[in-house]
Amino acid sequence: MAKTNITQYSSTPSSNTDINNINIDENCPASGLNNAIRELMAHLKNVDTGSQALTALSVTGNVSVGGTFTSTGIDDNASSTAMTLDSSGNVLVGVSSVQTQGGTTAGTSLYGGNNAGLITAGRNGDVLRLNRHSTDGDIAVFRKDGTTVGSIGYESSGFHINGEANHSGLSFQAPNVTPRYNGSLTDDFVHLGSTSNRFKNLYLSGGVYVGGTGSANYLDDYEEGTFTPTLQASVTNPTVTYGTQTGAYTKVGRLVRVDIYLITSSYTGGSGNLIIGDLPFASASSVTFAYSTGPIVGYKVNTQAEAVLAIVQASNQAKILTRSDTSTSGTWNFRAIGDWTSSGTTGIQASISYVTDS
Repeated sequence: MAKTNITQYSSTPSSNTDINNINIDENCPASGLNNAIRELMAHLKNVDTGSQALTALSVTGNVSVGGTFTSTGIDDNASSTAMTLDSSGNVLVGVSSVQTQGGTTAGTSLYGGNNAGLITAGRNGDVLRLNRHSTDGDIAVFRKDGTTVGSIGYESSGFHINGEANHSGLSFQAPNVTPRYNGSLTDDFVHLGSTSNRFKNLYLSGGVYVGGTGSANYLDDYEEGTFTPTLQASVTNPTVTYGTQTGAYTKVGRLVRVDIYLITSSYTGGSGNLIIGDLPFASASSVTFAYSTGPIVGYKVNTQAEAVLAIVQASNQAKILTRSDTSTSGTWNFRAIGDWTSSGTTGIQASISYVTDS
Protein backbone atom coordinates (compact mmCIF):
# COMPACT_ATOMS: atom_id res chain seq x y z
CA MET A 1 0.00 0.00 0.00
CA ALA A 2 1.32 3.40 -0.92
CA LYS A 3 2.36 5.40 2.14
CA THR A 4 0.68 8.75 1.49
CA ASN A 5 1.18 10.32 4.95
CA ILE A 6 3.42 9.97 7.98
CA THR A 7 0.91 7.89 9.96
CA GLN A 8 1.32 5.06 7.41
CA TYR A 9 5.07 4.78 7.96
CA SER A 10 6.28 1.65 9.73
CA SER A 11 8.49 1.46 12.82
CA THR A 12 10.24 -1.44 11.06
CA PRO A 13 12.77 0.15 8.64
CA SER A 14 12.69 -2.69 6.10
CA SER A 15 8.92 -2.23 5.75
CA ASN A 16 9.30 1.33 4.46
CA THR A 17 9.74 0.57 0.75
CA ASP A 18 7.99 3.58 -0.77
CA ILE A 19 6.92 7.15 -0.15
CA ASN A 20 3.71 7.88 -1.96
CA ASN A 21 4.48 5.15 -4.54
CA ILE A 22 8.09 6.34 -5.09
CA ASN A 23 10.31 3.26 -4.80
CA ILE A 24 12.94 3.46 -2.01
CA ASP A 25 13.42 -0.28 -1.60
CA GLU A 26 16.84 -1.99 -1.87
CA ASN A 27 18.49 -1.42 -5.30
CA CYS A 28 15.90 1.28 -6.16
CA PRO A 29 16.79 3.66 -9.03
CA ALA A 30 18.82 6.65 -7.84
CA SER A 31 16.63 8.92 -9.92
CA GLY A 32 13.73 8.41 -7.48
CA LEU A 33 15.54 9.41 -4.31
CA ASN A 34 15.19 13.17 -4.88
CA ASN A 35 11.43 12.83 -5.36
CA ALA A 36 11.17 10.56 -2.30
CA ILE A 37 12.92 13.15 -0.13
CA ARG A 38 10.62 15.87 -1.44
CA GLU A 39 7.54 13.74 -0.62
CA LEU A 40 8.90 13.09 2.90
CA MET A 41 9.39 16.83 3.44
CA ALA A 42 5.81 17.47 2.28
CA HIS A 43 4.47 14.86 4.72
CA LEU A 44 6.37 16.50 7.59
CA LYS A 45 5.06 19.93 6.60
CA ASN A 46 1.51 18.64 6.70
CA VAL A 47 2.11 17.61 10.33
CA ASP A 48 3.65 21.03 11.01
CA THR A 49 0.63 22.92 9.66
CA GLY A 50 -1.87 20.62 11.33
CA SER A 51 -3.43 19.34 8.12
CA GLN A 52 -2.20 15.87 9.01
CA ALA A 53 -3.08 14.61 12.52
CA LEU A 54 -0.75 12.30 14.38
CA THR A 55 -2.02 8.99 15.72
CA ALA A 56 -0.39 9.63 19.11
CA LEU A 57 2.08 12.00 20.71
CA SER A 58 4.30 11.14 23.65
CA VAL A 59 6.22 13.97 25.33
CA THR A 60 8.64 13.49 28.22
CA GLY A 61 9.42 17.18 28.61
CA ASN A 62 7.45 20.40 28.33
CA VAL A 63 5.26 21.36 25.41
CA SER A 64 5.52 24.96 24.32
CA VAL A 65 2.95 26.43 21.91
CA GLY A 66 3.91 29.70 20.23
CA GLY A 67 0.67 30.17 18.31
CA THR A 68 -2.97 29.38 18.93
CA PHE A 69 -3.69 26.00 20.47
CA THR A 70 -7.04 24.65 19.24
CA SER A 71 -8.75 21.58 20.61
CA THR A 72 -12.23 20.08 20.91
CA GLY A 73 -11.22 18.22 24.05
CA ILE A 74 -10.73 19.39 27.65
CA ASP A 75 -8.19 22.21 27.98
CA ASP A 76 -7.95 25.89 28.85
CA ASN A 77 -8.21 27.12 25.26
CA ALA A 78 -10.67 24.79 23.52
CA SER A 79 -12.87 26.02 20.70
CA SER A 80 -15.88 25.30 22.95
CA THR A 81 -15.94 24.73 26.71
CA ALA A 82 -17.16 21.25 27.61
CA MET A 83 -15.74 21.11 31.14
CA THR A 84 -13.81 23.49 33.36
CA LEU A 85 -11.31 22.67 36.10
CA ASP A 86 -10.86 25.87 38.07
CA SER A 87 -7.98 26.93 40.31
CA SER A 88 -9.76 25.62 43.43
CA GLY A 89 -9.96 22.11 42.04
CA ASN A 90 -13.68 22.32 41.20
CA VAL A 91 -14.84 20.47 38.09
CA LEU A 92 -17.61 22.40 36.31
CA VAL A 93 -19.84 20.98 33.59
CA GLY A 94 -22.22 23.36 31.85
CA VAL A 95 -21.48 26.18 34.31
CA SER A 96 -18.68 28.70 34.65
CA SER A 97 -18.64 28.73 38.47
CA VAL A 98 -19.70 26.40 41.26
CA GLN A 99 -23.46 26.31 41.81
CA THR A 100 -24.50 26.79 45.42
CA GLN A 101 -27.86 25.65 46.76
CA GLY A 102 -29.43 28.81 45.38
CA GLY A 103 -27.95 28.44 41.90
CA THR A 104 -30.31 28.71 38.93
CA THR A 105 -27.99 27.82 36.04
CA ALA A 106 -28.32 24.30 34.64
CA GLY A 107 -25.15 22.31 35.19
CA THR A 108 -23.10 20.16 37.54
CA SER A 109 -20.41 21.12 40.03
CA LEU A 110 -17.95 18.63 41.52
CA TYR A 111 -16.28 20.47 44.37
CA GLY A 112 -12.61 20.27 45.24
CA GLY A 113 -10.55 21.95 47.94
CA ASN A 114 -12.26 22.30 51.31
CA ASN A 115 -15.56 21.02 49.85
CA ALA A 116 -14.07 17.99 48.10
CA GLY A 117 -16.68 15.27 47.65
CA LEU A 118 -19.64 17.64 47.35
CA ILE A 119 -21.67 17.44 44.13
CA THR A 120 -24.43 19.86 43.13
CA ALA A 121 -26.58 19.64 40.02
CA GLY A 122 -29.51 21.60 38.71
CA ARG A 123 -31.72 21.81 35.66
CA ASN A 124 -35.30 22.55 34.63
CA GLY A 125 -36.42 18.93 34.95
CA ASP A 126 -35.46 15.75 36.77
CA VAL A 127 -31.90 16.08 38.03
CA LEU A 128 -30.86 12.49 38.75
CA ARG A 129 -31.68 9.29 36.85
CA LEU A 130 -30.60 5.91 38.20
CA ASN A 131 -31.32 2.79 36.17
CA ARG A 132 -30.78 -0.74 37.48
CA HIS A 133 -30.74 -3.34 34.70
CA SER A 134 -32.58 -6.68 34.64
CA THR A 135 -32.61 -7.85 38.26
CA ASP A 136 -34.55 -6.52 41.26
CA GLY A 137 -32.73 -5.04 44.23
CA ASP A 138 -31.16 -1.82 45.48
CA ILE A 139 -30.89 1.11 43.08
CA ALA A 140 -29.17 3.51 45.47
CA VAL A 141 -27.28 2.54 48.64
CA PHE A 142 -26.45 5.07 51.36
CA ARG A 143 -23.45 4.61 53.63
CA LYS A 144 -22.00 6.34 56.68
CA ASP A 145 -18.30 5.73 57.28
CA GLY A 146 -18.49 2.65 55.07
CA THR A 147 -21.51 1.13 56.82
CA THR A 148 -24.83 0.87 54.96
CA VAL A 149 -27.50 3.01 56.64
CA GLY A 150 -30.27 2.74 54.04
CA SER A 151 -31.19 2.04 50.45
CA ILE A 152 -33.78 2.70 47.78
CA GLY A 153 -34.70 -0.07 45.39
CA TYR A 154 -37.29 -2.10 43.54
CA GLU A 155 -38.65 -5.61 43.76
CA SER A 156 -41.69 -7.43 42.38
CA SER A 157 -43.89 -5.96 45.13
CA GLY A 158 -42.94 -2.42 44.15
CA PHE A 159 -40.62 0.47 44.96
CA HIS A 160 -39.20 0.38 48.49
CA ILE A 161 -37.13 2.31 51.02
CA ASN A 162 -35.04 0.31 53.48
CA GLY A 163 -33.46 1.47 56.71
CA GLU A 164 -30.20 0.09 58.01
CA ALA A 165 -29.95 -3.42 59.46
CA ASN A 166 -32.72 -4.19 61.98
CA HIS A 167 -34.56 -0.97 61.13
CA SER A 168 -37.92 -0.32 59.51
CA GLY A 169 -38.76 0.80 55.99
CA LEU A 170 -41.66 1.13 53.55
CA SER A 171 -42.85 -0.57 50.39
CA PHE A 172 -45.05 1.29 47.92
CA GLN A 173 -47.42 -1.22 46.37
CA ALA A 174 -50.63 -0.85 44.38
CA PRO A 175 -52.54 0.60 46.17
CA ASN A 176 -50.95 -0.02 49.58
CA VAL A 177 -48.06 1.37 51.58
CA THR A 178 -46.75 -1.56 53.63
CA PRO A 179 -44.13 -1.93 56.40
CA ARG A 180 -40.66 -3.40 55.98
CA TYR A 181 -38.09 -4.49 58.53
CA ASN A 182 -34.47 -5.44 58.03
CA GLY A 183 -34.81 -5.18 54.25
CA SER A 184 -37.96 -7.31 53.86
CA LEU A 185 -41.73 -7.03 54.07
CA THR A 186 -43.07 -7.73 57.56
CA ASP A 187 -46.42 -8.14 59.33
CA ASP A 188 -47.58 -7.13 62.81
CA PHE A 189 -44.19 -5.79 63.88
CA VAL A 190 -43.46 -2.16 62.86
CA HIS A 191 -44.89 0.67 64.99
CA LEU A 192 -46.14 3.99 63.69
CA GLY A 193 -44.64 6.54 66.09
CA SER A 194 -43.52 5.82 69.65
CA THR A 195 -44.36 6.84 73.20
CA SER A 196 -42.11 9.90 72.98
CA ASN A 197 -42.26 10.56 69.22
CA ARG A 198 -45.89 10.70 68.19
CA PHE A 199 -47.62 11.73 65.01
CA LYS A 200 -50.29 14.37 65.48
CA ASN A 201 -53.46 14.25 63.36
CA LEU A 202 -54.48 11.35 61.12
CA TYR A 203 -56.86 12.14 58.27
CA LEU A 204 -58.74 9.14 56.84
CA SER A 205 -61.57 8.88 54.35
CA GLY A 206 -62.21 5.29 55.44
CA GLY A 207 -61.89 3.39 58.70
CA VAL A 208 -59.33 1.44 60.72
CA TYR A 209 -58.98 -2.21 61.72
CA VAL A 210 -58.22 -2.49 65.44
CA GLY A 211 -56.84 -5.72 66.89
CA GLY A 212 -57.58 -7.80 63.80
CA THR A 213 -58.48 -7.74 60.12
CA GLY A 214 -62.07 -9.03 60.26
CA SER A 215 -65.24 -7.01 59.78
CA ALA A 216 -65.83 -7.10 63.54
CA ASN A 217 -62.55 -5.18 64.01
CA TYR A 218 -63.45 -2.41 61.58
CA LEU A 219 -64.06 1.05 63.04
CA ASP A 220 -65.30 3.36 60.31
CA ASP A 221 -66.65 6.39 62.15
CA TYR A 222 -66.12 8.65 65.12
CA GLU A 223 -67.88 11.95 65.47
CA GLU A 224 -69.22 14.40 68.01
CA GLY A 225 -71.91 17.01 67.55
CA THR A 226 -75.07 18.66 68.75
CA PHE A 227 -78.73 18.30 67.84
CA THR A 228 -82.08 19.86 68.81
CA PRO A 229 -84.41 17.41 70.59
CA THR A 230 -88.17 17.94 70.42
CA LEU A 231 -91.21 16.92 72.47
CA GLN A 232 -93.50 14.74 70.36
CA ALA A 233 -96.33 12.23 70.75
CA SER A 234 -97.04 8.92 69.01
CA VAL A 235 -100.46 9.93 67.61
CA THR A 236 -100.53 13.72 67.23
CA ASN A 237 -97.78 16.11 68.19
CA PRO A 238 -98.37 18.90 70.70
CA THR A 239 -97.70 22.59 70.15
CA VAL A 240 -94.71 23.38 72.37
CA THR A 241 -92.95 26.49 73.68
CA TYR A 242 -89.40 25.60 74.71
CA GLY A 243 -87.30 27.16 77.44
CA THR A 244 -84.23 24.92 76.87
CA GLN A 245 -83.74 22.59 73.96
CA THR A 246 -80.22 21.13 73.82
CA GLY A 247 -78.73 17.82 72.77
CA ALA A 248 -75.22 16.48 72.27
CA TYR A 249 -74.04 13.17 70.84
CA THR A 250 -70.96 11.01 70.45
CA LYS A 251 -70.89 8.28 67.81
CA VAL A 252 -68.25 5.54 67.81
CA GLY A 253 -68.77 3.11 64.96
CA ARG A 254 -72.45 2.15 65.17
CA LEU A 255 -72.85 3.03 68.86
CA VAL A 256 -74.53 6.38 69.60
CA ARG A 257 -74.75 8.11 72.95
CA VAL A 258 -76.98 11.18 73.31
CA ASP A 259 -77.35 13.61 76.21
CA ILE A 260 -80.65 15.50 76.27
CA TYR A 261 -81.78 18.50 78.28
CA LEU A 262 -85.32 19.53 77.34
CA ILE A 263 -87.32 22.19 79.21
CA THR A 264 -90.73 23.46 78.08
CA SER A 265 -92.57 26.57 79.18
CA SER A 266 -95.92 25.29 77.95
CA TYR A 267 -97.56 22.93 75.49
CA THR A 268 -101.05 22.29 74.14
CA GLY A 269 -102.65 19.38 72.36
CA GLY A 270 -101.05 16.12 71.40
CA SER A 271 -102.08 12.52 72.03
CA GLY A 272 -100.44 9.15 72.43
CA ASN A 273 -97.18 8.14 74.04
CA LEU A 274 -94.61 10.73 75.10
CA ILE A 275 -91.69 10.82 72.66
CA ILE A 276 -88.34 12.61 72.60
CA GLY A 277 -87.86 13.22 68.89
CA ASP A 278 -85.25 14.35 66.37
CA LEU A 279 -82.40 12.22 67.72
CA PRO A 280 -79.26 12.57 65.52
CA PHE A 281 -79.40 9.03 64.05
CA ALA A 282 -82.10 6.46 63.41
CA SER A 283 -81.96 3.22 65.34
CA ALA A 284 -80.66 0.08 63.63
CA SER A 285 -83.22 -1.56 61.36
CA SER A 286 -82.12 -5.03 62.44
CA VAL A 287 -83.59 -4.64 65.96
CA THR A 288 -87.12 -3.78 67.06
CA PHE A 289 -86.04 -1.79 70.09
CA ALA A 290 -82.75 -0.35 71.32
CA TYR A 291 -82.87 0.16 75.07
CA SER A 292 -80.99 3.00 76.71
CA THR A 293 -78.30 2.39 79.28
CA GLY A 294 -78.32 5.79 80.97
CA PRO A 295 -80.45 7.57 83.54
CA ILE A 296 -83.58 9.63 82.80
CA VAL A 297 -84.65 12.34 85.21
CA GLY A 298 -87.97 14.19 84.90
CA TYR A 299 -88.88 17.54 86.37
CA LYS A 300 -92.64 17.96 86.96
CA VAL A 301 -93.21 14.94 84.74
CA ASN A 302 -95.37 12.14 86.06
CA THR A 303 -92.54 9.62 86.17
CA GLN A 304 -92.50 8.92 89.86
CA ALA A 305 -91.76 5.22 89.29
CA GLU A 306 -88.37 4.16 90.52
CA ALA A 307 -87.28 2.48 87.25
CA VAL A 308 -87.07 4.53 84.08
CA LEU A 309 -85.92 3.54 80.58
CA ALA A 310 -85.99 5.01 77.10
CA ILE A 311 -86.68 2.92 74.03
CA VAL A 312 -85.33 4.07 70.68
CA GLN A 313 -87.36 2.44 67.95
CA ALA A 314 -86.37 2.01 64.28
CA SER A 315 -86.43 5.76 63.82
CA ASN A 316 -84.84 8.75 65.51
CA GLN A 317 -87.37 8.85 68.37
CA ALA A 318 -87.19 7.73 72.00
CA LYS A 319 -90.19 6.65 74.06
CA ILE A 320 -90.13 6.91 77.84
CA LEU A 321 -90.83 3.61 79.62
CA THR A 322 -91.37 3.31 83.40
CA ARG A 323 -92.14 0.53 85.83
CA SER A 324 -94.61 1.04 88.62
CA ASP A 325 -92.42 -0.57 91.29
CA THR A 326 -89.07 -2.24 91.73
CA SER A 327 -90.37 -5.75 92.31
CA THR A 328 -89.98 -8.46 89.72
CA SER A 329 -93.73 -8.44 89.27
CA GLY A 330 -93.84 -4.75 88.38
CA THR A 331 -95.10 -3.80 84.94
CA TRP A 332 -93.49 -1.51 82.39
CA ASN A 333 -95.60 1.18 80.75
CA PHE A 334 -95.00 3.89 78.18
CA ARG A 335 -95.58 7.39 79.50
CA ALA A 336 -98.34 9.32 77.81
CA ILE A 337 -97.94 12.86 76.51
CA GLY A 338 -100.52 13.82 79.12
CA ASP A 339 -97.98 13.03 81.85
CA TRP A 340 -96.10 16.14 80.73
CA THR A 341 -97.28 19.10 82.80
CA SER A 342 -99.05 21.43 80.39
CA SER A 343 -98.27 24.67 82.19
CA GLY A 344 -95.21 26.02 83.93
CA THR A 345 -91.64 24.77 83.61
CA THR A 346 -91.45 21.07 82.83
CA GLY A 347 -88.42 19.17 81.66
CA ILE A 348 -86.50 15.99 81.23
CA GLN A 349 -82.78 15.16 81.30
CA ALA A 350 -81.59 11.90 79.78
CA SER A 351 -78.56 9.99 78.60
CA ILE A 352 -79.44 7.37 76.02
CA SER A 353 -77.24 4.87 74.15
CA TYR A 354 -78.38 2.96 71.09
CA VAL A 355 -77.13 1.30 67.91
CA THR A 356 -77.55 2.66 64.40
CA ASP A 357 -77.06 1.01 61.00
CA SER A 358 -74.06 3.02 59.84
